[in-house]
Formats: sequence, C-alpha cells, structure tokens
Amino acid sequence: MKKHLHIRFLTLLCTLVFGSYVSYSQALIEIEVNWQAWSSENRVTFRDPSSTTIAPTICNPADCFNGASNTSYNNIGTPQAYVSVPYGTGYTLLLEDWFGDGWNGAGSYIRVYQDGVLILESFPNFITNTTLTFDIIQPIPEISINDVSVDENAGTATFTITHTGIDTASGFTVDFTTANNSATAGADYTTTSGTLSFSGTIGDTESITVPILDDISTEGDETYFINFSNVSDPSVNITDQGIGTIVDVEIDNPRPYEERITINVRGNFDMIGNTNLICTANCPGTPTSNNPSVVMGYASVDGTTINSSSANFTLPPGATVAWAGLYWGGSYNSTFGGITNPDPSLNLQQVQFREPGAGAYTSVNAGVTNIETGSFAGWNTFMSFADVTSVVQTAGSGTYTVADIPLITGSAFTGPFGGWTMVIIYEDPSDITRSVSIWDGFDFFGFGANDTFTVTGLLTPSIGAFDTDAGYFAFDGEANLAGDFVSINGTVLSNVLNPANNTLNSTISKFGVDIGGRNPNLNFNWGMDIDIFDATGLVPNNATTLNVDLGSANEGIWGGVFALSTEVAFPAVASKDFSPATIGYGEESTVTITIENPTTGVDLTNLSLTDNLPSGMAISTSPDGTSSCGGTITSVPGSDNFSISGVSLPAGNSCTFTFDVIGTAVGTFDNTVSSGDISNDQNIPLAGTTTGTLNVIVKTVITNRKITYRIKPN
Repeated sequence: MKKHLHIRFLTLLCTLVFGSYVSYSQALIEIEVNWQAWSSENRVTFRDPSSTTIAPTICNPADCFNGASNTSYNNIGTPQAYVSVPYGTGYTLLLEDWFGDGWNGAGSYIRVYQDGVLILESFPNFITNTTLTFDIIQPIPEISINDVSVDENAGTATFTITHTGIDTASGFTVDFTTANNSATAGADYTTTSGTLSFSGTIGDTESITVPILDDISTEGDETYFINFSNVSDPSVNITDQGIGTIVDVEIDNPRPYEERITINVRGNFDMIGNTNLICTANCPGTPTSNNPSVVMGYASVDGTTINSSSANFTLPPGATVAWAGLYWGGSYNSTFGGITNPDPSLNLQQVQFREPGAGAYTSVNAGVTNIETGSFAGWNTFMSFADVTSVVQTAGSGTYTVADIPLITGSAFTGPFGGWTMVIIYEDPSDITRSVSIWDGFDFFGFGANDTFTVTGLLTPSIGAFDTDAGYFAFDGEANLAGDFVSINGTVLSNVLNPANNTLNSTISKFGVDIGGRNPNLNFNWGMDIDIFDATGLVPNNATTLNVDLGSANEGIWGGVFALSTEVAFPAVASKDFSPATIGYGEESTVTITIENPTTGVDLTNLSLTDNLPSGMAISTSPDGTSSCGGTITSVPGSDNFSISGVSLPAGNSCTFTFDVIGTAVGTFDNTVSSGDISNDQNIPLAGTTTGTLNVIVKTVITNRKITYRIKPN
C-alpha cells in the first residue's frame, strides 16, 4: 500500500485561521491546529523557502497572540487553506508561544495537508519558538497496491492496484510477480505473475488474485510480496509493494466445551451424520467394536472421492432452517504398525460437502479445528467445525454427503474411527417454543478420567413440566464395553438403543430409534455416536445452568458436541386494540397493547417494545402514553412509532401500554406487532404476531338535515 510520509515531532499546538486565500501556484496546502489550553499564546506562520511569510498567520481570532485568556481553540474541519503554492523544498512553519513556555495542553498538535493528503503532523514540545521544515513535492503518476490478509483456508487473496498521483499522457502496462518472504511458493501460495493494463487516468484499478494453499501444519502467520517491474511509461512510479499475509487458522489442542450458539425459537434441533470408515477385513458377523483384528477402510458412496458417506435430513412441513453446524473428525495420524496414514492432500480443516440437489461437491473450510495427541502416544485425533447455515437454508430437506475427511485406515490399537455430524436448529410454526443451545469442545475422556462442563445461560419455565431434549456426538464408543455415560445433573441419558451403562455404543439414533436414511446404513457405526435423547424431567424449573458429565470406566472416548433444547413459553401480545376503531380524518384513537408472559415462561428483564405504525396514522399531538409496568415511554407527536423500554415482566404477569394516534389518511389500516418488535435480556421473542385495525373515514357534517360540507384530507 502507498505509504505517505508522516513527519512527527513531539510538540504542543493550537490553531486559528483567519484571512483570505492567497494565490501562489500548483498545490493546495491546508494547515490544521488543535490547541487544548492557552490558545491566546500561540501562533503559526507559514513561510516559503526564502523565509517569506505566506499570509495569513494562524492564531485564535478572539485572542490572537496576546496571552489574554486560557481558552482552547481549533480549526478542525475548516483548516487554513493556501491555494496554488509552488512545489519545492524547504518550506517552514514558525511555531511561537507568546509567554515562552511552549504550547499548553496535552494533545495539542499541528497538521499540514497537501491536496488533502497528510504530509506533516507534529505534537510540539518546546519552550522557545521552533521551526518545522517540510517539502511540497509535485505529484507524479504512480501505482499503489493494498496489503491483504486472509486465512490460509480462504482459497484466494485478491489485491487491488490503483493508478494514483496524476494522469499519464496515455495508457500504460506494468508487470507483476509474487515473491517469497516467510511464506513459500508451492507450499503456502501459488506463484502468480502477469501484466496489468491501465487507462492512464487516475483512479483506474486492476486486481491480482493469488491462490492460497492450505496445509495441516501449525506454522504461524506467513507473508509474501507482490512486486512490479517493466512499466511501459517510465514516468510512472512502481516502487510500491504489496504484502500478503496468510493467517494460520489455528489448530488448537483439546478445547473445553463452550457455547457455540443459543437460539430461542418455535422449533427444535436435529442431528444427522455418518461414519466415513467401514470394516474391510476380519469383519465379525455382528460387529461390536472397531478394535483389532478388524481392518478399517474408507466408505465411498460415489466412487469419485477418497472417502464419503451420506445422511438424509427432513425438515418438518413448513419449517425453515435457523442455523446449521457441520462437525467432522476422527483419528488422523498414527505411528502404529498396521496403520496407513491419510493421503497428504487431505486437510484437517477442509472437507468436501454436497447438499441436496447439488451436482458436485464444494469445499467447506473449518472455522475451528482441535487436535488431541496426548492421551496415547502415536495416536492422534481431531475435530473440526464449520458454519453451513446458508447452504442448508437454501437446500433444505434431502441427502447431505461429506467426503475426504483425513482418516487413518488399517488395524491397530483401538482401531481407526471417523465421520461427521450436522446439527440443525429449525423454526417450525406448528411446534412449541423452545430455547436451543449448542455447546462444543474436544477432548479425551475414559478409563475413569471423566470430563465435566457446565451449560450456562439456560432458560427453563418458572413452574410446571416442560419438554427437554439432549443430543451428543462423540468418537470411538464401543458396543461391547460397558461403563460409559453422558449425564445431566447426575442422571444418565439413556433409551432402548443407548443403555445407561453403555450410552456411547456407536449408534446413530433419535429417542431410541435408529435414524436410518444413511449410506452406508449400519447398525454399528464403527466408533461414531450421534444420539438424541428425551431428557424431560432432568432439568429443574428456573434453572440457569446444568452440569454435564462425560465418563467411561472401560474405554476411551473423544467428544464432542452437546445439544440441548428446553421448552419455554414466549410472551405474547394478548390484545392490540384501537378505541374507537373507526374515526374521522384527523381525529384521535387510543391504542391499547397488552403483553402477557405465561406462567410457563421466564422472568423478562429490560424488556423493550416498539410499535411501528403504518402509513395512515401517526402519534397524536398529545400522545398520553401510559404503562402499567413502568419503563421509559417514547412517543413523539407526528412520528410513526411508539416505544417503551426498561420494563420488567415476571412470568405469569402482563403489562398494558396505551397511547393516542390520529388518522392521517382515509382507509383501513392494519397495525401489527411481530416477534422482531420486542427485545429483552433473555433474548426471548414474541410468540407470534398480533394485529389491530383502524378505520379512518371522511367526516360528514350535517346542518339542518342537509350535508353542508365534507371534511377531506388535503
């Protein structure tokens, strides 16, 4: 990027500008001052290379260089301008202090701009008068390039090159090429070169796109250069250099569980997924373990990828996707005999993803990747996450396929394992209202060494029974080894397929039933657990946290992802009325809005509501806004909205708000309050929409049983 020379001095300054523009030639010079204290003592004089003053001087016009008062002054926004100043070297600024103690007030400064570009900045620190020297250089045609920083999994980096300075006599060309710095061509980026063509007019831009190569090495951020050469017009300055930064997408060590997302929604969550490894030799008739002597190889459902598997997802009728997260992982490297490590072209931080209706795969890059290498020497595992919301929102129901996960194959130790899951939060207008939270982390637990975390920010109803669902995703659970569990507040999650003493047993299920719709479609999924449980009754009323315990007595497990939904009633606008419901043009009607927070809801704090009025009505000249629950009302006469904020609404209570509107047009007008019109500390939306209707009519005046006139809007 073109770097403008900033000359900085440590000084203190404050300015004033007065007088008219002075005509010299060529450059526009603007001088800005900011004096924090005793501006009456300060003065700046602009002088040409022969030390001749270029008028006017700069001081505080109210107390110009007389020391009469301790006041601040600045001309920020209206700097003193000097037009047509000749280009040259040796221009000076004489900085003076009337009292002789230097410019007072920390932060006082002087700035000089040439044609809008900062060329000098000084924070003076002087006692006796001082002189600053600077040059006014004639612009030349040049090209500037911006610096670009991208994550290593971004795929490309695009630079913008701009013709700056002054126009050239005609168009010109310039060659470019990349060059190594700490980044290496062929390993971190692809060598890129070519020729750019410019029109000769300043402001013309061209672009350079450099392919970025991702890898699985932890290298730290690395940089490379873009250099220019062989310009066809030698008057063009091509010395600027672009710097490209490749940000190493951090691969963390094991990560504690943390909140990924929480959404309060009329709907729920779902989980799908599959294994990308299958038994290829020594396969038992009824598999219960992927331990030796079972030989594991790649599943491939299409024959075009190194490994792949698919799973079906079905949205309820009328539902839409609010969020979708894709997780993939498994055992990616081993020094054990009998193991083949994955093709080096595969990447922990990238998979191939194909959504329903897509004819080809697209690359999905991880936003988070974690590895675990410390539990067993020579056995390394990982899990990655990517947000795929936009893709799933568009694709909806159907078959999702994930391919090319870097997984080991063969037979050794606990046996290779790996695959993927996708967690979807959906909105369903026919469902109940819930608070849905997704938490993820990655670590090893087992052989008596348990893992525990606390889910925070929980919302459960104040009273009454409520629906609770919980889901978990983990690696390397075996069907033949008991003693593993996932528990909530001390109670183990279990069902028919996932018994309490063997919760993680390589099943992919929902409420104790195999999900099905997978390819490969297996009963034992070779170390992949994706299970949803009915956890109703395990979370108490008024809970804001819950404890999750993960453990195993007889095997080692790597996890994972935890999903939780709790039924919670949302507040609703119980009524939205106009009284009277029919008015004449220009007449008033009182709006009454009542919000009810059900007893099966949660206490709402700092609640705000905005009622956006449709055209045809406006806030009355006397709004008379009221609230039964306190808060701050805003209702500006003539405006098109009423709002209230700072309201507390406990569960089982209601609030009523009133305000007056006038009819500003003739017609029938619907006024709707919807879920997006409310906010609160708990992020609970309204349960639905409520509409009130106002009729505004032409007012007829009757005198002596005759219509004498009608009142019509202008």
